[in-house]
Amino acid sequence: MPVQRFGIYSAMTPIDLLRKDVRPLYSVPIVLDRATVRIDRTSQFRASNDGPEKDLVAEFVGKLPFRMRPGRRHAIFVEPWLESGAPDLVYVEWKPAVVTRWRSVRASLGLQDIKLLQLLYSRRWQLRDIEDLLGPALLPAIEKLSRAGLLLLKGRYLQPTTLARAFAATRIVAIEAKVSQWSRAIEQAHLNTWFASESYILMPRKPRSSRILERAKAAGIGVWVMNAVPTRVLSPRRHRLPASYASWQFNEWLLELNEATRS
Repeated sequence: MPVQRFGIYSAMTPIDLLRKDVRPLYSVPIVLDRATVRIDRTSQFRASNDGPEKDLVAEFVGKLPFRMRPGRRHAIFVEPWLESGAPDLVYVEWKPAVVTRWRSVRASLGLQDIKLLQLLYSRRWQLRDIEDLLGPALLPAIEKLSRAGLLLLKGRYLQPTTLARAFAATRIVAIEAKVSQWSRAIEQAHLNTWFASESYILMPRKPRSSRILERAKAAGIGVWVMNAVPTRVLSPRRHRLPASYASWQFNEWLLELNEATRS
């Protein structure tokens, strides 16, 4: 895979993409971390600590093994903050054709708006039932979702738009890197299944004990090992998207990324 060098990671960053002298390479993933995002976004990423795990992540990104399918773009989030913590790496593949149809007002959606959106997709809701559950404070959120083209009021019912139009992410892959403490890595990777379609642990070498792989398999977790190139020694269980409102958090980032990579 062709790459552009930027800092410790091998990829194209939003800073590169906004320069007029740089032509976007859609096969090259965008990397977002605390050092490359806009100043007002830094609080959404954890500051990375120097050490062997950071080096392991950087090597994996530089030799990224994921193949981007036709008609897709992809990005890498390094230690993004979620309410459950900050996974080491999140790889997102998306359909740009879906995002280009979104309204720009979607960029103003906040966490509470996204939580409501995920709830509305869980079943068919009457407006009265939502008001009874969440109170009148939800009305501004309903209005924002409506302006964003994500929600219609049909009679007594709130009807979200189809997922095919609202959700552009086709893969959300979470990766936890560990040079030791494999049991802890499995626990963290399992926690990441609440938002990811696939969850892995990344190791510098294949563990000698088969028990680690057996535990990972039982938890539905995949395993990557950094040899000369990344080697997948265990495939994960796959989950449907969106898995939770945290899946929507990554999805909503795509509006900004799509604008940055538009030719």
